[in-house]
Amino acid sequence: MAKKRAIGQATKGLPDTLEKKAEVMAAISKSPQIRKVLKKRRLIKTLEEKDVIALKALASDLTQSLKAVKNEKSNKGRAALRAAKSLSFGQNVKKSTCQKTLSELIALDRRSIKSGIEKHKMILKREEPSWPATK
Repeated sequence: MAKKRAIGQATKGLPDTLEKKAEVMAAISKSPQIRKVLKKRRLIKTLEEKDVIALKALASDLTQSLKAVKNEKSNKGRAALRAAKSLSFGQNVKKSTCQKTLSELIALDRRSIKSGIEKHKMILKREEPSWPATK
């Protein structure tokens, strides 16, 4: 009951227009102490959380497209899978030593990711890179 009364009193003290209310709330949330409490309660997201959410969405899209291409038995399907693997995995994956975690996330085995890294490296060494033409 005390919480409801406090919210009611705070709402009465705010301006009537939505724009002015938003300005006051933005000014309040800029305080470092208040932001810390809001982050702890997960009412606002940190930049790292936003990055993680975006990368998870990207990984799920990549997983769906690789699953669709992986089951094709034609030569075009195999070439598309090789091109997708070589485009997706590069030296940053190798440097970060997260191949096993990535393989679990994307539903490919670690050897497949390793071969994609090697194809990526081989294609970039050429004078004229040709992604779909590699075998």
